[in-house]
Amino acid sequence: MGTDILTTIEPSYSSTNLLVANKEWADTMKTSNPSMFTPFATTNHTPHTLFFGCSDARYNESCLGYAAGEVFTFKTIANIVLENDLSAQSALEYAVNVLNVKQIVICGHTDCGGINTCLLNRRNGLKDSHCSHLYSYLQDIEELRDEHIDFNLNKNVSITQKGKELAFRNVRKQAQKIAEKDFIQTAIQERGLRIHGLIYNLDSGLLEKVEIH
Repeated sequence: MGTDILTTIEPSYSSTNLLVANKEWADTMKTSNPSMFTPFATTNHTPHTLFFGCSDARYNESCLGYAAGEVFTFKTIANIVLENDLSAQSALEYAVNVLNVKQIVICGHTDCGGINTCLLNRRNGLKDSHCSHLYSYLQDIEELRDEHIDFNLNKNVSITQKGKELAFRNVRKQAQKIAEKDFIQTAIQERGLRIHGLIYNLDSGLLEKVEIH
């Protein structure tokens, strides 16, 4: 979810028939990864990683460098993990208790629209944009912002830098919420489940580690 704070990617959308585009993609995949569409691939779903990221279209689990089938993915706006979000909680339970993933990656990114909306005090405007659910949803970020008054008032730090710092703190907050769950603690203790916090830099494609403990 992006804003105009940083230059956005030039759009390349065209009205090309989606089925034609899909055929071209499938042909390319058959050449680069011949095993991708085999009977084994269609019946074997054993990802080792849960990637919990932001819904922003400018990055996804491919930044980890894993192959197709290795990552179970769930994305929310500003990679927020709400306790009352049945879809997010179900994804966590399924990945950990059924798929038995070995690691969970919570990955935020720079120039996050959800982060910047709260940072620039634009959350109230969502009501006028008929985004009442998003207004409520982003309360988690706004509360995080308000916990750091000294950081918010520092005029020597650019909005871009503040946005990145708040994204770091948000990843840490969401990772800690996940880590506190009983079934996550059980998986950590009994089979060594690992939790990683990362930030994806849109301007370089590189990841930075977020200390979550």
